[in-house]
Amino acid sequence: MQGISGDIRDRASDAAGDSEWMTYAQLAEARGISLRAAVRMTQRQRLRRQPGNDGKVRVLVPRDMLKPSHRASQDDGRDVLRPPGQDDAGDAQDVLRTAIDALKGENAALKGQVEMQTSAIADLRIDLDQARTEAIAARRAADRLRDERDDAEARAKAGLAETGEALQQLQAAQVAQAAAEEAAAALRRAADARRVRGRWARLRAAWGGRVTCRPDC
Repeated sequence: MQGISGDIRDRASDAAGDSEWMTYAQLAEARGISLRAAVRMTQRQRLRRQPGNDGKVRVLVPRDMLKPSHRASQDDGRDVLRPPGQDDAGDAQDVLRTAIDALKGENAALKGQVEMQTSAIADLRIDLDQARTEAIAARRAADRLRDERDDAEARAKAGLAETGEALQQLQAAQVAQAAAEEAAAALRRAADARRVRGRWARLRAAWGGRVTCRPDC
């Protein structure tokens, strides 16, 4: 987050026009110093550096640092008033070392970003695997509930069929019971009639035929 905020501040600063990207040679020419002095100045001031597409390192220099320097310089690296282009092998080594340091810093930043993205991808993969496992478990639970529902419906249908059959058997039994009760009543009526006729017959015999029989005997 600090690197992102720093980039935003740098871009805002660039947009404001208070800084300028330039090579070490351009910085040396602007200040009237040697290339080595320009390199050491950027190191002392901890100026932002980045390699360009042409292989040259560029430094983000505040405009108030672009004024020519009037201080004398010795071999210890202080600013010196001499024309640009009179650079020795040490200047080239400093430039190359600075470029290498800049590349190392960028590589370290890129490596950190890659590690963060790799960690985020690993976390996403874990979340995806967990979601997939939960989805499989939910699907199995749904299948189990559907099977239980189908079994309950089948049992309900079987129970309805058995109930209908039982009702039919009950109705048939009730009809048979009514017929049996009607037959038993008829038998009772016939038996009562026979008993009545028998009593009248005995009465006639006892009275010598003087008792007339009732019309229904």
